[in-house]
Amino acid sequence: GVRRRGGGAVDADQIIWTAATGARIGVDLGAAGGPDDGQVLTDECLRVVDKAYGKAYRNVFALGDVAAVKGRESRPNAQVAMAQAGCVAVNIGADERGERPVAFGMVEL
Repeated sequence: GVRRRGGGAVDADQIIWTAATGARIGVDLGAAGGPDDGQVLTDECLRVVDKAYGKAYRNVFALGDVAAVKGRESRPNAQVAMAQAGCVAVNIGADERGERPVAFGMVEL
């Protein structure tokens, strides 16, 4: 679930958030903040990384403009976000089946 800034919580098995740009969504990202203001650090599989421990959460993902993918520079555009969405979908399924996630990869045009 997610703790709301004003108090209370939202219980959920999965939460998918879409927004224009940045991680300013009223949710405390805490240890998941990225290298750039408004971004969330992810590993190569687009799983959110806890900065304090340097490990990725098993089932928490970020993509698009909000994701700062570790070891990779990508332009914040729809082409990249759509490719990342496919990777996240595959990795959610892999997590559900107890399989290993796949790394995000694409060639930008």
